[in-house]
Amino acid sequence: MERQGYLRRYENAGVGPCFFAQRMRFSGSEDLTMFGKDFDASNSLNAEAMEILRGLLQQLRTKPASPEDWTKAASPRHWNLQQIAQAKRDVVAQYGGEFSAANLEQLDRDTILGFLKFQNNHHWDGLEQLGDDVTKDMSTLRQTLTLLVDETVPIGTRLARIRPQTGQSMVKRLGRAVLTPILQVEYPERYGVLNSVTEKALKHLGLWPQDIENASEAEVYEVVNQLLLRLASELGTDLWTLDYLWWYLAPNVPPAKDDPFKKVTPAVDSSFKSANQRGGISTPRSSLPQPSRLALLDPLSVLGRGGRISALLTGYETRDEQLRMAKAVAGAIESRTHLMVEAGTGVGKSFAYLVPAILAATELGKRVVVSTRTINLQNQLIDKDIPFLRTAMPQEFQAVLVKGRTNFISLRRLDSALARAKSSSPGATELQQLSALAHCVGTTKDGSRADLNFQPLESVWEAVQSDSGNCLKQSCPRHRECFFFKTARRTWSASLLIVNPQRANLSEFKNVTLSEHI
Repeated sequence: MERQGYLRRYENAGVGPCFFAQRMRFSGSEDLTMFGKDFDASNSLNAEAMEILRGLLQQLRTKPASPEDWTKAASPRHWNLQQIAQAKRDVVAQYGGEFSAANLEQLDRDTILGFLKFQNNHHWDGLEQLGDDVTKDMSTLRQTLTLLVDETVPIGTRLARIRPQTGQSMVKRLGRAVLTPILQVEYPERYGVLNSVTEKALKHLGLWPQDIENASEAEVYEVVNQLLLRLASELGTDLWTLDYLWWYLAPNVPPAKDDPFKKVTPAVDSSFKSANQRGGISTPRSSLPQPSRLALLDPLSVLGRGGRISALLTGYETRDEQLRMAKAVAGAIESRTHLMVEAGTGVGKSFAYLVPAILAATELGKRVVVSTRTINLQNQLIDKDIPFLRTAMPQEFQAVLVKGRTNFISLRRLDSALARAKSSSPGATELQQLSALAHCVGTTKDGSRADLNFQPLESVWEAVQSDSGNCLKQSCPRHRECFFFKTARRTWSASLLIVNPQRANLSEFKNVTLSEHI
């Protein structure tokens, strides 16, 4: 695939200017000649990441539409695929022409302020905080955006002029978070969005291009945009929807200010007070309908008479104690209070807390942790209760059994231990068990000790177990195959985590997902 690119220029003493293109490596193994002409699209993308993204797209296709009377003010977390597509059509129709070269001379401050507002762009939260600085000098802003949308100039060159690696930017605080959404709205099929949410999601999925730490912002965007185009093509979706997936997946992204579930009305930025109906706040926050979260968490729709379980099981009988407990759990989630329940055998306690917990995860975008006292209960939830509820719940959900790091085999440490054993004179049992472990890694489901068909000696396991102190992270030659990091990726994307305090420490996974960019 050929594309015109921006070549980095260096003065080489004695030979004059010289240009070069730098080879970049993606986590998914594909190579891109940065700012050159060849882009190798023959290699496959990270299969596990693609599976996660395809699963999310499928969930969005089957997800019920959010209530029409508050859709436009709600967080996109509550939208389905049809609503996402409609939001794109609305925004492109309203703002696409405003950012065209022909109309930029007439671009006014209110239009920019309106676009930065989530209620109007339906996609990017927090941009309104940049309003005053970005619109301070409208003449310079118009010149900057004229350069931005000029397709006769390579995108890398445009961004490098707008935000040079050294020196002053053309417009204060006009960075990638605003520039790339404008590009996407003006050229929806050519440019994806790159902001902190995109970067977090790509890194956590193992898709972020490697070796670009020292590249300029313009260089990074040109590389990442090619990756986004490739991902959209492989997934059969568009760049707008792809950007929604990053927003949905990225950890630690606060809910949108316009989420109707938030009870406190944020102060309105002064820069929007003079905006007109189209560019400003179209509806006072207090007048928005405030749907009850408890209505979304109604466990009776699943457990009660005529509910989803009764439709699946002939002769199903409801249990009053179970229904009361389920409503109490839903109420505790709604009111954010603690709840202690004592119930006897036969009440159906597992479903009584799992159903409202899963509803909270799927309807409200929460991540729920279910901590069990015993390993037997943990296994019951994973092997029996949750598989059944997957068929009964109104929406799909992902559940992961979380195990502590030392429960997993380290492939690199196993390779080393086996090599040492073969070159030395260990006991026959030790060498036999190491060889058996090497065979098991090709058949085990998750590489955990519990999934082995035998129990190795403690000394053998200590030599091969995953250990944070010995972990090489992304420098490890077996990183992409690592059982612990695969589980950590699934844990990060799951909505329901089943843990046992004796077997798992969630802080291990928190540290991985926040700092190691798996």
